[in-house]
Amino acid sequence: MGFIRTFLPKPLHEPALVLLRQIRRTLLFGFARYCPVCRSRVRSFKRYGVGTRPDACCPVCGSFERFRFLWLLLDSRKDIIPAGPCTMLHFAPERVFEQRYRRIPGIDYLSADLDPAKAMARVDITDIPYPDNTFDVIHCSHVLEHIPDDVLAMRQLHRVLKPRRTAIIMVPITAHTTIEDPSVTDPAERLRLFGQHDHVRRYGPDVEQRLQNAGFEVECIRPEHFLKPRDIDRMRVSGEKVFLCKKT
Repeated sequence: MGFIRTFLPKPLHEPALVLLRQIRRTLLFGFARYCPVCRSRVRSFKRYGVGTRPDACCPVCGSFERFRFLWLLLDSRKDIIPAGPCTMLHFAPERVFEQRYRRIPGIDYLSADLDPAKAMARVDITDIPYPDNTFDVIHCSHVLEHIPDDVLAMRQLHRVLKPRRTAIIMVPITAHTTIEDPSVTDPAERLRLFGQHDHVRRYGPDVEQRLQNAGFEVECIRPEHFLKPRDIDRMRVSGEKVFLCKKT
C-alpha cells in the first residue's frame, strides 16, 4: 500500500487501490468473515493493535472492529444524520468515514484535528472555535482517551451541537470503571497503565455518566441491539459500543 501511494502518480492512487482490493478479495475469499465496509467475504481477519488483537482487521480494506460496527449502525439508523442540508464536524477523521460522509447530498462537511496535516481545520477539542449550536452531527471516535481534560472536551462538543441533534461518540472501554492519573506522563508508563503510549486513561462503562454530566441525553448502542449473534461473530464486532449523544 505504501509503495503504491509513494511511487504511482497521484491520479492513479485510487484506481490502483481499487485494483489491489479486488485482488485481495479474490485471493482471500471465504465465508468465515464478512466486512460490511468493503463488502468482502474472507477466510479470516488479520491481527492488529498494540495488544495484537486477533481476527481484528479486514485484510481487504483495513477496517477495524469499531469501523465495521459504526458502519452497520449508520446503515441501520437513518435518523443519526438528518436528511437534507446539514453540517458535520468530524474529529480525527477516518478516511473511510470521510469518504462516506462526503457522498451524502447536502452535507457541509468539516474534518478537524490538532495536526493540520490530517484534517481540513486545526481544532483543539477542548477549545472548539465555532459558535454555539453550529453542527447537526459530530463524529468523535477514539479521541477522548487521548485528551487530559475529557470533561471539558465533552462540554465543548455539547456546546457546538445543535439542539435535538446527535454526536456520535466512541471510546475504547477496557476497564470496569474509568482509570486515570494525570501525573502519569511517561509514554512507557502510559502504555503499561492505559494500554497505549498516548492514552491518558482507560474508560469503563461509567463514561456514559460523564457524557450525561456534560449535558447529553445518551443512548448506548451495542451489537446485540440490532444484529444476530452469528453476524456479530462473522463481522467481529462483539463488545463494541456507540454512544449517540443528543443535545436536548
